[in-house]
Amino acid sequence: MTITWENPPPPAAPSRRESKYAPIAEELRANEGIWALIAEDGWLSLKSQIESATLAAFRPRGSFEARAVRGDDPARGRVYARYIGKPTPAEPLPAVEFPDLPETDQIRRLEREHIALALEQHRQQTWTGDLRRVSNFDAAAEFVRRLP
Repeated sequence: MTITWENPPPPAAPSRRESKYAPIAEELRANEGIWALIAEDGWLSLKSQIESATLAAFRPRGSFEARAVRGDDPARGRVYARYIGKPTPAEPLPAVEFPDLPETDQIRRLEREHIALALEQHRQQTWTGDLRRVSNFDAAAEFVRRLP
């Protein structure tokens, strides 16, 4: 394999579809909070493309809301949208106070009991008459019982 040294081509212009929605998004931004019918017979997937900001004109994600109403064709219908403003960052979660944890020996004992119980339940649920399978569960349960 050989390497050819050259610059990549310039970035492609926005697709016709992208540029089609840029003026619509700008009008919605100019009329914040007001619903507008943006597609009389549009693909209903346009709703999710707006809300997920798949279309660059409707970025950042969360700044537009959309609704779709089916027409005669189940995949097409009326699509409404509105600009609801730039999303605000989520507030940080409050600090969590943890109670005193039990001693390490208690935790190990509880873990062993939990594992042994899970193994026993799984063995009862998966019993198929395969003695090798059951003996593997018995061996695992015995191993857990012997843990310090």
